[in-house]
Amino acid sequence: MNNPIISGLYYRLLFTITMCNDYLKQTTDERLNDRGVDDALRANIQYYRSETRFLRALMYYHAMDMFGNTPFITENDPIGTYLPPQRSRAELYSFIESELLELSDDPHMTEPRQNEYGRADKAAVWMLLSRLYLNAEVYIQTPKYDECMKYARNVISAGYDLCPNYAELFMADNGENTDARKEMIFTINFDGRWTQSYATQFLVAGSRGPNDPNFTQTSGISKSFKGSRATLTFVRHFYPGIDDFLGTMDEVVDDGNGSLGKYVNTLDNRAIFFTPTCHLPMSKNAGSSTFIYGWPSYKWTNLTREGIPPSYTDENGNVISLTEYPSLDYPLMRLAEAYLNYAEAAVRKSGGTCTDALALEKLNELRHRAKIQAEDLSSFTLDYIFGERSRELYWEAFRRTDLIRFGKYSGNDYTWEFKNGTFPGSAVPKYRELFPIPASDIGANPNLTQNPGYDNAVSNQ
Repeated sequence: MNNPIISGLYYRLLFTITMCNDYLKQTTDERLNDRGVDDALRANIQYYRSETRFLRALMYYHAMDMFGNTPFITENDPIGTYLPPQRSRAELYSFIESELLELSDDPHMTEPRQNEYGRADKAAVWMLLSRLYLNAEVYIQTPKYDECMKYARNVISAGYDLCPNYAELFMADNGENTDARKEMIFTINFDGRWTQSYATQFLVAGSRGPNDPNFTQTSGISKSFKGSRATLTFVRHFYPGIDDFLGTMDEVVDDGNGSLGKYVNTLDNRAIFFTPTCHLPMSKNAGSSTFIYGWPSYKWTNLTREGIPPSYTDENGNVISLTEYPSLDYPLMRLAEAYLNYAEAAVRKSGGTCTDALALEKLNELRHRAKIQAEDLSSFTLDYIFGERSRELYWEAFRRTDLIRFGKYSGNDYTWEFKNGTFPGSAVPKYRELFPIPASDIGANPNLTQNPGYDNAVSNQ
């Protein structure tokens, strides 16, 4: 069990937790006194300590969500040869919840919208509590829908607002765009010159390929990785009627000049696809020659609102375009998620059709921004929320967790192209709702036990 992607994720989470622990260890009152830290810096450090605790809770949240039962270590544990114990998902949940509840009342956790852009505040704490409680039935087999609604409502009431233009949330100048920033709750900030990373580069370049010969002009990026595409199953969330085209085109859609993709965008402007010459369903999925199967999404872009890549002027007066590494900031948390968390908790609590007034107001706000022409919702169901989370939050790293919570990740009741590595898709075993702990860590720490189902799995998974 040493898949490099899963192992990289696992070790990055634990490394970040270790860094947080070390900061907390190095900034105790005793250490600050020993180092003669002045009162002004000491006061600032108290805020950094609270934000560090939040970041650690966020890392443990992702570790709990994806790996279930992980090593557990805090600033109170030794470093070096110390082998941390393994904690169950329920124990990790309890720790994360207690940390976040303390931070919610912590005077050194900045009030909403009062911190520097890109730093956490109490709204980020509430947002993570809302996520935690929304998924509590998965994590601890106990629903926490009232708690989810409470903290989502806190975020909704904290002075944020939707960006009027959905696409501007994912552009290269989203951090400089006041309309986009008013929706952002917590971001990872990037700059193509000073904060270079393959993370946002992949988001942009990963969906660009040979079907777009002008991808540098249409994306602001100089590379195309020929990777990420949307499936027919996903496109149906925007346009259920697309199956009518499949029936008349021999089960494959070749969108020619892109007219079908443009039409889908008129139904919901969040459907940001580049579809000329592309086919649906995504019946092939290996190598650049198959990139025309599936619809690449251009939601993430390294273009600014002016339609050009970001740039700077060097010391010689030359204008340098930043087209290798994107400058877009990644929104880890934004207001729309709070709307959807509240609405989902409300409909789950209702047990059927929901008419919660706040939920309807916020869902209709999302529909208005998407330029959906249908009448406003007067009620909604859990199925509607499943589709709306797909439409609003796609490619923002929510879908795996959502599918598990909705009971659609494992089994074969809900399939998509290449689910479980096959076309048109097949059942995923239940145990794969958790990732395996890397064999390298199992071998190094006798306190760890592998997640169920992986002892006899193929070694490279």
